Amino acid sequence: MRSRQGFTLIELLTVMTIILILASIGIPKLQSTKERAIVASMIADLRTVTSQQEAFFANNNDYAGGFGAVEVPGTGGAGRLALTPSPGNIIDLSWRSTGAVVGWRATVRNPGLSNPASDECGSFVGDPSFSPNAAVIIPAAPTCY
Repeated sequence: MRSRQGFTLIELLTVMTIILILASIGIPKLQSTKERAIVASMIADLRTVTSQQEAFFANNNDYAGGFGAVEVPGTGGAGRLALTPSPGNIIDLSWRSTGAVVGWRATVRNPGLSNPASDECGSFVGDPSFSPNAAVIIPAAPTCY
């Protein structure tokens, strides 16, 4: 009687086919999870901007027009928040004024998202004209569009 050692080619091909089928099911789900995590970090950054702006306003009676490594007091948009964006996120923060109403507008985008049509989130405080997009209608409520 001959002893059998190892696997046959058919057995190996069958196992490889099963593994490939399972991988083809799982990889798209991982991509979707990664994109949701990126969007969550963008919204978290906008919430951080909102809380930092309100703290800045309490100290300076005006909103900051930008951000950097350290807070810089100032008015008329000259002040800077102490803020570090999440990795990959690009924040655009600007001071706004209608003369009677001051506020700010912020947008966050991340080039790591695969759908360029919906890769930006925004928030604002002040006059509705400060909104970065028609989809952002509630002040201080981050919205992705």
